[in-house]
Amino acid sequence: AGGLALLAALLGLGLADMRRHRRRLIALRLRQSEVMEQKVRDRTAALAREIEARRRAEADLRAAQATLVQSEKMAALGRMSAAIVHEVSQPLAAMEATLTAAEFGLSRAPEQTAARLQSARGQIRRMQRMTRHLKNFSRQEAAPLSPVPVAEVARSALALARPQADAAGIQLDFSPPAGDPMVNAGHARLEQVLVNLLHNAIAAVEPGDGVVTLAIRQTARNLVLSVRDTGPGIPAELLPRVTEPFFSAHGGEGLGLGLAICFEVVQQFGGRLEIRSDPGAGAEVSVILPLIEDATGREAAE
Repeated sequence: AGGLALLAALLGLGLADMRRHRRRLIALRLRQSEVMEQKVRDRTAALAREIEARRRAEADLRAAQATLVQSEKMAALGRMSAAIVHEVSQPLAAMEATLTAAEFGLSRAPEQTAARLQSARGQIRRMQRMTRHLKNFSRQEAAPLSPVPVAEVARSALALARPQADAAGIQLDFSPPAGDPMVNAGHARLEQVLVNLLHNAIAAVEPGDGVVTLAIRQTARNLVLSVRDTGPGIPAELLPRVTEPFFSAHGGEGLGLGLAICFEVVQQFGGRLEIRSDPGAGAEVSVILPLIEDATGREAAE
């Protein structure tokens, strides 16, 4: 009986020790679980902070890019300012002379007066077109893309570049597309791309002797807007660098951001920029954008 009692006591002590060991093991596992949960919470909070920091950095980058684009627009307007002032002041002077002549001839020659007033109205419409193009060009455009008529954008860009070309004695040619092709883009930003390309082409041509051509053509899926000049071209060793920020192939005025911004904007439109140059035979820059099939084209296909 004593042995059984001793054995029962030893068994009870063993069971009690096992329970204590089990409780310690459970407590250890609970502490480990709490530690792991705390690490997960800390890591989640760190990831959240990192995501928020990256989101802020991307927002700051987009804002800086928009500011840079706007700065290049203002720089382009500054480079064109002399020609634009001439484009506006010339109609003003002509209109003043026309109205003065109309005032003197009001009672003596009413037919000639009516013609002079009609000429003054034409000069006013000319200035209105120029100021409208300048207003559209200088405004900041929202990021979303929409269908844009390419021929209309091209004519607006030519109207902005023509005073500078006329002041330099350079001929501007335009080869419009067949029909009215559309691309998914931003009107003001696509206009800025074309103005920058036209400005670069005009600057590359010898004043008084040269031609800059803007051509638009369609392929099976793309629309190609090409600006070609008859200047000396771009040296082969400089061609890979012309889209780098603050780099100018001909050492002209400005920030050296024109082609870099064009490259970035065209990529935002889902397109690409191609540059070709034959030394001594000019350069050609092509903007290649996905074509949007218009409604008449879809109906014809159906």
